[in-house]
Amino acid sequence: MKLAIALETKYSKNQILQGYLNIVYFGNGAYGIDAAANEYFGVPASALTLPEAAALAGVVNSPVYYDPLTQPDHVVARRNEVLDKMLQQGHITVAEHDSAVKAPIGLNVHPSSQGCFGALTAPYFCDYVQRLVLNDPAFGADETARKKLLYLGGLTIRTTLDPKLQKVAQDQVDASMTATDPLQRGSSLVSVQPGTGKVLTMAQNTVYNPAAAPGNYTGNFALPEKDANGQPLDGAGGFQIGSTMKPFIFAEWLNSGKSMAAQLDGSVRVYKAGYPWKNSCGATTGSYDPALGQTPLPNDDPNHYYRMSVLQGLYQSINTITFQSAAQLDFCNIQNMATAAGVANGHTNQLRPLEHRQPDRHPGRRSTIHGQRLRNVCRQGSALRSDRPGLGHRSARPELSRARLGLPASHRPCRRRRRHLRPEERADQRLRLQHPGQQKL
Repeated sequence: MKLAIALETKYSKNQILQGYLNIVYFGNGAYGIDAAANEYFGVPASALTLPEAAALAGVVNSPVYYDPLTQPDHVVARRNEVLDKMLQQGHITVAEHDSAVKAPIGLNVHPSSQGCFGALTAPYFCDYVQRLVLNDPAFGADETARKKLLYLGGLTIRTTLDPKLQKVAQDQVDASMTATDPLQRGSSLVSVQPGTGKVLTMAQNTVYNPAAAPGNYTGNFALPEKDANGQPLDGAGGFQIGSTMKPFIFAEWLNSGKSMAAQLDGSVRVYKAGYPWKNSCGATTGSYDPALGQTPLPNDDPNHYYRMSVLQGLYQSINTITFQSAAQLDFCNIQNMATAAGVANGHTNQLRPLEHRQPDRHPGRRSTIHGQRLRNVCRQGSALRSDRPGLGHRSARPELSRARLGLPASHRPCRRRRRHLRPEERADQRLRLQHPGQQKL
């Protein structure tokens, strides 16, 4: 009450109303009367007709119930109530009133260019920054308060994005895969500055648009579905990990003291029920069962079902050799190797070991641990570090905090570990130098 009285001593009622109409929400992403006029009628506020202006005046009471796009009948009824009041108070004539109430709603929709939908550069990064603000208690007690601050607080948000690098990244993902790819394959590129965690680029091959159309998608391929606190990040939840899992299997192969020169049988395509998979932290019980419609484990090349070295199996990404290698290892150790490298569950955003399930033998896939969703950080998880705004500051930086990632509070820089090679590993390296043309991952 005191605030209202104070406003009236400084501003006229028309000025207060004008200020209100310049910031109030009109639905469908339109904040302010001018944005709403463009959104629904394709004109600036100064060019609105009487029935159009009356319609928008009625929308602010409840932008959902009086949504011009989904509830036009409600809008017309409310508009006519506004026109009746205008006639009663002498703002319009009877002729103007009668003409306006007979007019159709006459929408000329122009989707709002406000917010991330209108971002010409890095719309997915824009959405990511918005989610950081909406999820962070530093910006308000709850999401409603944070949303009010974000949209109405007059914030200036400075980010770490490099526009020049972003253009290069966007060009790369667009060239690698079209947004309307018939197989709906996604392409994403994120650049994180080592040592600081600053996000320099975040590009994606799809179009950031909620409308149902080929190539449109608002989910962010680079993010998990939720942060470590369970708050939404608008992420796609990662990807089926596929052959990305293979290096971790062979890393554990070396870690367990085995040689890349070892010969394995690449013709084994079936692991029958009861196969003794080793898993010291869970149960791995997968087996080939034709009754379930499963097919024998495939390789991309039908000519690669023969005995070969583990190294050749890695070079040429041979599925059968990968499984033969994994069959001699502890699945728990394979998982721990991947976890140590920063592979996290794209749904839960957890870096702790994930559930071990049956080996995946679906045609066209190459994942040894089924159902993994991939998200990358550096080896110690410290590439994305905490940089939280202090009290009194209204700046949003797009670095995920270690707390959000569920990582230890201590910060250790990512560094390469060194150790002396065993004789058989030195032999493997010589073999690599002798056959450089065979390398294929």
